[in-house]
Amino acid sequence: MMDLILVALISIAVFFLFIFVYIRESAINKKLKLYEKTFDLLNQNIHKLEKEIKSKGGSQQDNNMTTELEEFSEVSRVIIDKFHELQKDNLEFKESLVERYLDLENKMRPLTSVTPSSTGLDENKIVSLFSSGFSIEEIAKQLRIGTGEVEFVLKLHDIK
Repeated sequence: MMDLILVALISIAVFFLFIFVYIRESAINKKLKLYEKTFDLLNQNIHKLEKEIKSKGGSQQDNNMTTELEEFSEVSRVIIDKFHELQKDNLEFKESLVERYLDLENKMRPLTSVTPSSTGLDENKIVSLFSSGFSIEEIAKQLRIGTGEVEFVLKLHDIK
């Protein structure tokens, strides 16, 4: 019985871990999509500024715009580099969560294989006690097992 409770608690813990990973991943994906949109806008603005500079020629104002464009391009490159770092960190975090989940799952495997408490001797004892006239409840109390298990063994042996 304790094994079943332990397995249930571990299963619930794994379930909540899945929920946490899913929520965390969706939040990170939302942030990444926002960064993506921002970078697209930055690239569009850079492209527009470059077109403007080419169309106006080589005046003093163009030199100022070229300087501003270069500064803007540099800032956008820094932001894009930071975005790539964030993507890399996100991927590493995701991989570590998957690794932790698999580790937890592997640790939980031995606990999920619940072995029945009845052995061949217990089954024989259940059958002999029932044949002797003991009730299912009395057998369960005497052997310290559940009544369901006693009924199950008796059904297996086609006694009840």
